[in-house]
Amino acid sequence: MTIGAGTRCVFPNCRRMAAHEHHVLGDYDDARTEPLCKQHHKEITLINTEHSGPGYKLFPKERMQIYRAWKRRELKAKGNPGDDPRIAEWDT
Repeated sequence: MTIGAGTRCVFPNCRRMAAHEHHVLGDYDDARTEPLCKQHHKEITLINTEHSGPGYKLFPKERMQIYRAWKRRELKAKGNPGDDPRIAEWDT
């Protein structure tokens, strides 16, 4: 997904420019996305990974609950995004 020039991260009080479209719901063809800076995209992706666990995929309702709680600052990642190889490769 292309982010328009001048688009800011939607995380509350973040002043950074958006670098990624985060898939909040849906698959890549029919998705609800929100623009996030690289740091916040890594953080919510890690939180989703931590909540899904091996062999378990989050249901859409769960993803939305996690996303909303994260935006209210009720959830933080327990690990480091650099520890997840899928997230670490974003920097390469």
